[in-house]
Amino acid sequence: MKQKIFNNLKNIQGWKTKRKIVVISVDDYGNVRLDSKEAREKMTRGGLKVYTRFDAFDSLENREDLEALYEVLTSVKDKNNNHAVFTPFALPCNINFEAMAEENYRIYKYENLPDTYKKLSDRNPSAYGGTWDLWKEGIAKGLMKPQFHGREHFNLKVFNEKLKQRDHELITALKNRSYTSISSTGYSTISYTAAFAFDKLIENNDFESKVNTSYASGSIIRNNTFTASAESARVPALALGGNGDTVFNNEASGNTFSGYGVAISAYHRDVKIYNNVINDCGVGIQLKSFSDSEIFNNSITSTRTGSKGIMAHVTNVNNVNVYKNNIDVKTDGLYFVSLNQGLLEENFQVAVYENNFISTAAITFSRAKGVTFNNNESASRVQVANCSKVKVFSNKIDPTNGHGVAISGDSFDIEVNNNNITV
Repeated sequence: MKQKIFNNLKNIQGWKTKRKIVVISVDDYGNVRLDSKEAREKMTRGGLKVYTRFDAFDSLENREDLEALYEVLTSVKDKNNNHAVFTPFALPCNINFEAMAEENYRIYKYENLPDTYKKLSDRNPSAYGGTWDLWKEGIAKGLMKPQFHGREHFNLKVFNEKLKQRDHELITALKNRSYTSISSTGYSTISYTAAFAFDKLIENNDFESKVNTSYASGSIIRNNTFTASAESARVPALALGGNGDTVFNNEASGNTFSGYGVAISAYHRDVKIYNNVINDCGVGIQLKSFSDSEIFNNSITSTRTGSKGIMAHVTNVNNVNVYKNNIDVKTDGLYFVSLNQGLLEENFQVAVYENNFISTAAITFSRAKGVTFNNNESASRVQVANCSKVKVFSNKIDPTNGHGVAISGDSFDIEVNNNNITV
C-alpha cells in the first residue's frame, strides 16, 4: 500500500482517470534464478550462502503456479463481466546451462524462454509439462498481459568477468543450473542482478528539471545546482533511491536546490544525504519506506507558506539517523505523521539528534512510533500526539509559540527527560 501511494504521487502529472482500477503487476516472470530445492542444497554444501529470500526460493513459475493464478483471475469479474488481468514483467531469455557446460563455462550462452520450458518439461514433466502452452493460453484468453522487463535479469559485465576469473560461486551456481547467492560483484555500485547498473556519478551540472535514480545502485549526485523552472516547480528535484534488492548505496552531497515542491525525495535503503543546501522548497527532504540511511550536515531554509524541513508521512522509516542539520522553515521543522504504524513496524527506529531548528516551525510527531529526539536545539515547541515509543531528552528548547513539549491524544510509552526548556 505504501509503495502504491508513492507511485501515485510520483505519477501525479501523468494520465488520470476517475475509474476505479486495480493494477496487478509482478516482476521477474520467466527468470531462472534457482533451479530447485536440490540445487539449493547442493549450492549450500558448496559454500554458497542464502542472502535473501530470492536466493532461497526464486524459481521459475511452473504449471501448477499458472493454473492457480488463472483460477484466481477468473474467479472475479468487474461490472462488465470481465475477469481480472495479470501483468507479469517478464524476461524472454535465460542462461543456456547445457551449452555453457559444453564450453566448460568459459563463454556466455543464452536461450529463449520456450527452450527453457522445453528442457524443464523433459527433465521434470510433472512440474513443467505443458507450462509454456499455459503461458500462451493465458495470453490468448487475456488473462496475462506480459510486459518487457529486460532480456536477462543479470549484469553481463559482472557475469563475463567472473567467468574469466573462474569464480567459485558463479561456477558452482551454473553447475546447478542456477544463478544466485553471489556475494560480491567486485564493484560497490553494481548488483549482479541489475542488467543496466553502471558506475554512476552526476557532478557539477545545472538542472532545471528532475533527476531520477529510482532503479540505480551506487549513484553519486554531487555538487550540482537544481533551480526549478515553471514546469518543474511542483515535482521533486531529486528522486533518490528505489524499490528492490538491486537498489542500494546511493548518495547526494554538496548540491544546491531552489524552488522545488520537494528538494529530495528519498526512499528504500542505504542512502546518504549530506552537505546539501536547500532553499525555498515546499519540503526539504521527504522520506518514503526508508531504512539503513543517514541524513546529516544539510541546510534547509524556506520562507514559503506551509514549508517543511524533513517529512515522513504515511510511511515507515527504520534504522535512520538524522543529525547535525540546520533547519529554518515556516510550518514544520520535522513532520513525522502516520509513521511506522504497520504490524511489522513495531520496532522500527529513527534517531534525530544534534540538529538546530532555528525558526518557530513546529516539531510535529503525530501517530508516530519509534522516534528518538535528543540533543537538539529548537526555537519551537515539540508536539507529540497519539504517539508511542517516542523519546524526547537532553534537548535545548526555547519556544515562543507554546509549550516546550506538548503531549496529547492517545499517547503512551513516551519518555521526556533532561530537557532544558525556556518558556
